[in-house]
Amino acid sequence: MNTQSISPDVHPGTRILAAEDHPVNRRLMEFIFADLGCELKLVNDGQRVLDEMRQSKFDLVLLDLQMPELDGFETACAIHQEFGDSAPRVFAISADQTDKTRVRCKDSHIEELLPKPISEDDIAKVLRREYLHKDKIEEIHVESWVLPANFEALASFGNWDRVHKILRIFLQDGTLRMEKLMRALHDRDLTSISQLTHSLRGSAGQIGAGRFAKLCGDLEDYSKEAGHISVKRMLAVVKEFEKVEQLIEGYLEKVVESNQ
Repeated sequence: MNTQSISPDVHPGTRILAAEDHPVNRRLMEFIFADLGCELKLVNDGQRVLDEMRQSKFDLVLLDLQMPELDGFETACAIHQEFGDSAPRVFAISADQTDKTRVRCKDSHIEELLPKPISEDDIAKVLRREYLHKDKIEEIHVESWVLPANFEALASFGNWDRVHKILRIFLQDGTLRMEKLMRALHDRDLTSISQLTHSLRGSAGQIGAGRFAKLCGDLEDYSKEAGHISVKRMLAVVKEFEKVEQLIEGYLEKVVESNQ
């Protein structure tokens, strides 16, 4: 068993307001900020961010760029307009790391764009840079284990129990979204197909299911650019999800058996 040591130099009690609507990413954020000694308030969308900021003070705001109601860009602009110089620093998280998106972030008063999948190291670096204190907090030890190869990305997110919870959340949420995706295919609803594949791509990337994430991204991009549905790409997404589902279920069954 390998042990990775992270010393974030983060002042305990730093108040974070984060907007994220995906359950897998929400759970990971809870784990990460708990490890870093921060107080986290999670909301689902940009409008809730503004509502919370009107009621409480926060040290840092973290936004997903693609959200319902107000997206990350619109939310950051609204924060700047309403709170001005008194606003906390605003950061964003997205799988889209293109120069175009970075420029748009800068124009929207977003100070830095962090990549997805979410990384505890990246979050710790932001907090260390923004809230560097002379007093050290106790080192945080993050263990890594032998996981199915596709899910090694989870090894930095805490103990065994956390990994298993994240995988179960992915299965539960992914199954529901795949059912909605099939209904959207039947209804020829391109908007829903784009939104669902974007969400599935993000959660798949978070657990390390790279091929499934890529296929979801291909279907999302094709639906937006071509303006019609690719049944071939849809079938590839469905088949790959079934493979990922079987792999996770098989892994979790072995875990249960080993604990009996």
